[in-house]
Amino acid sequence: MKRAVIYFGQNNPRGHKRGVENVIDVQAAALKGCRKYYVFFDQACSVNRWGDIAAIGLRFGRGRFIVLNLLICLLYHRLHARGYTVIIHSHHYLMSLFLWKNSDAFSVHDGLWYQKRTVGSRLLPLFWLIEHIVYLRSTAIHCNSQFTYDNSLLPLRGRRAEIIYCSTPFERIAPDNSALAPGVSPSPSAVTILSVRSMEPRARVDLILDVAERTRDRGLPFTFVVAGKGPLLGSFRDAVRDRHLESVQLLGYVGDSTLAYLYANCTMVLLTCEDGEGFGLPVIEGYLFGKPVIASNRCAVPEVIISREFLVDNDPAEILQRILALAGARYPAERFASYYKQRFSFNVIGAEFLRFYDSLFTGIRGAA
Repeated sequence: MKRAVIYFGQNNPRGHKRGVENVIDVQAAALKGCRKYYVFFDQACSVNRWGDIAAIGLRFGRGRFIVLNLLICLLYHRLHARGYTVIIHSHHYLMSLFLWKNSDAFSVHDGLWYQKRTVGSRLLPLFWLIEHIVYLRSTAIHCNSQFTYDNSLLPLRGRRAEIIYCSTPFERIAPDNSALAPGVSPSPSAVTILSVRSMEPRARVDLILDVAERTRDRGLPFTFVVAGKGPLLGSFRDAVRDRHLESVQLLGYVGDSTLAYLYANCTMVLLTCEDGEGFGLPVIEGYLFGKPVIASNRCAVPEVIISREFLVDNDPAEILQRILALAGARYPAERFASYYKQRFSFNVIGAEFLRFYDSLFTGIRGAA
């Protein structure tokens, strides 16, 4: 059977990539000898290569959903004429809502209604309806975690879903440790704590600044490196300056090679969150590089963490005490790397996604 998959996602993978694009990267890597397309909305129309995926950007305008349907009709016609069986795997609620046909698979990172509820949206009934319709129009559902499933509308509808965890494309990246990565200053401290966070309220970057202030006041030679962009980046940089937190580096968005370098050279990883953390990708990325991870006892993180001893409440004093204990413990890197390999590696997660796709393609072939 000749196979083709059309993915719907969020961002241009040649620029800023978020969790959605990383998950698609892993899903696509599970399929060998398959035609792959990735469709997203962008500032301008574009066609590029993203590894073995044809990435197609559609201009973000009023007629974007009409253009989307025309594109999918064209792709379907050409692929079917060449004998391909095609599935659409969507990660985008509105693309699936306005598509002329049902989605064959839909990946839930965070339920739409749950997302909007946590930010206090006034349009909750509308988002409830959108999420409900999209699930009705999707043949198969995939969730990144049990937490994601439980906080979606799927249990309310009695709808089953495949729960498949994430892996990380960093498994394919070998960072160059011979020189400092661009934009990264040398750390004068013996302990470097890395956080990879979106600069928005739910990520609780404010806790990192509070912990950094406590380490400064106690004269501890710690450096806090935070990679990520978002609407609060400017205000956090102002806070770092106003509070004289010289130990904090807010890098903004960094590329994959720089981020891999940061993981490889930090002492530990710190993941803070309040809500909306449907998996916790920085946790397993830290483990890939053999680093211990301290994380908030929130959302899906307890499902992913190696042991509850590394979970903390969102309290600066508790976080600092756990950092101090971890800095003195010096856990062997192999403990964390082995945990990653056994639960989250490409081999493990890729095999689960391959089974997921085999079932979809077989169902479509049987229906035909």
